[in-house]
Amino acid sequence: MAAHTKQATIWPKGGVIKVGRPKLHTTRDARLTVRFRDAELREIEAQADACAMSQAEFIRRRALGKVIVPRSDLRILGELRRLGGLLKHMHNETLGRYSEDTRQAIQALESYARTLERDHVATQCEKGTDQ
Repeated sequence: MAAHTKQATIWPKGGVIKVGRPKLHTTRDARLTVRFRDAELREIEAQADACAMSQAEFIRRRALGKVIVPRSDLRILGELRRLGGLLKHMHNETLGRYSEDTRQAIQALESYARTLERDHVATQCEKGTDQ
């Protein structure tokens, strides 16, 4: 078995070590001016707000064909994950006593999540964006 050795930390001037992900140096320096009708702009504002994005980010993602997930869908998926975790906890705590009921409940959660994803893909395609 190899002996575990501890390495000394050499602090940089100022005593701060930067940790975390390295910064991506991708600044947006090009600008595009686009004109919209009032009704179009209101629709963009509503859709961007529903997705919890700025209008610029929403338009950028839409134009580049990237996935746009509404905030409500994210909340629902988070809640489904939480419920799945609670079901797993219940299964473990009861030593599998209700395994058939747990299995059915998990299947129902998975089915709903797949339906939500399928509806999201259909909505994206209807609005002219691909996955």
